[in-house]
Amino acid sequence: MNFIKVVKYSIVILVMSLANLYSQAPSGAFTTYEIQENLDTVKVHRQLSPWWFGVTGGATLGMSFNSLKIPDIIPENGDVIPTKIIDFNTGYGSGYFLGLYGEYLPIDEMWGVTLRINFLDYRNTESESDEMHDNYAIDSICTYKNTNKFNYLNIAPSVRYNLTIPNLFLFVGADLEFNLSHEILKRKKYKNSADINHDKIVKMDPNGFRAAVHFGVGYDIFAADINNAVRAYIAPFASLHIGTKEISAYESSRIPFMLKMGANVKFNIDEKHFDTIPVNREHLEAPQYIASYRKETGVNFPGVTKLQPGISGMLREVPEEEIIDAELTGKSEKEEIKAEQTERVTKSADEPKKRNITINPGATKIFYYPTSESSTITKVNKEYLDALAEYLQKNPRATLRITGHSDNAGSTVQNQERSEKRATAVVQYMMKKGIARRRLLDRGRGALEPVADNTTATGRSKNRRVEIQIVR
Repeated sequence: MNFIKVVKYSIVILVMSLANLYSQAPSGAFTTYEIQENLDTVKVHRQLSPWWFGVTGGATLGMSFNSLKIPDIIPENGDVIPTKIIDFNTGYGSGYFLGLYGEYLPIDEMWGVTLRINFLDYRNTESESDEMHDNYAIDSICTYKNTNKFNYLNIAPSVRYNLTIPNLFLFVGADLEFNLSHEILKRKKYKNSADINHDKIVKMDPNGFRAAVHFGVGYDIFAADINNAVRAYIAPFASLHIGTKEISAYESSRIPFMLKMGANVKFNIDEKHFDTIPVNREHLEAPQYIASYRKETGVNFPGVTKLQPGISGMLREVPEEEIIDAELTGKSEKEEIKAEQTERVTKSADEPKKRNITINPGATKIFYYPTSESSTITKVNKEYLDALAEYLQKNPRATLRITGHSDNAGSTVQNQERSEKRATAVVQYMMKKGIARRRLLDRGRGALEPVADNTTATGRSKNRRVEIQIVR
């Protein structure tokens, strides 16, 4: 009864472990943004494709076991029977491999397939026989040493399984090996006489084809993003290989057991999808603020104790030039505004009743305003707008860019509202003349783009304006 419980618990633990092993291939998805010359934004969605290609290479550590039998003398004539068969013990060696690598790994899947083709798979193993008496020298003890140098064409398909640890995977598959070249050497070494060695090439062939199975573990490491189109990975791995006999002659059954350690350098061409985000020409930028500080030397208020000198911080909503205006000129803002109102005199009586107005595409027409708060379109300006409306009706592909500006006579919010109000007045007048709203691209810039010095009344009068430009 206890044994049955142990079996049940073991099955439950095994199922839970297999469930935890479930994982998926990463998609490698991310998004980049590219600004075009026309200020449109191209949204580029990049994702790994399921196909990988590259190269593979590494080192091999090997052990050859089971019987290896080589005749002491291999006769040239097959009718002669060898006089002595030498049995070699387990051999050890090393080697290296180099080839091509390919992989198919579907996105968001836990399984994939790989293929390695090693055009160079070189192995060198050595083994030694037990001590024995030499048939040709009385009372001489000798041993034999065997060296095998093999080069294979190795084709290794595998199945890959992704673990829950990111980028860690297992793989299992088969090896199909074709012997390309070989060299089998035999050395005779005497023990109880002078150090005399006899090297001889053994004229016997290994098996031309052998099959094996392998299993291993690997880890994908991101290496580089090439030209925003190709991603390179390095995947170190280790695998164990065992299979059929490599030598069968003279009743041998030599089987190699190998540990391969190397790396796959693989590349993936991204799959791309594009979205275009048009620029919003009616976008209103956020107002800018200037933080400043002023040293107070003491202020007297009736009935209030004198403040001690110190540093007071404040957040201003007007450009820093206003501070200069207040401190250097000593004039109040009310006096400045009053001077502006009396400065400009409209001489409408001297103007002709009708002017010959020329419309120049690409040129900028500017309307100026007598006060900081004004936004009314004058009669002269209306004449220009009437001519402009006729031009737009004759040129249906043309659009207007209308930008309102303000001086710095108010707060940031007030200046922004005034600039928008001036641009809106032009838009409304043009719409009354039959121009579609979509052809009127308006915005307000507040006091952010002055063309003259805001510390003087003359400069501020030039900054209170609307700029109108035809865009084709």
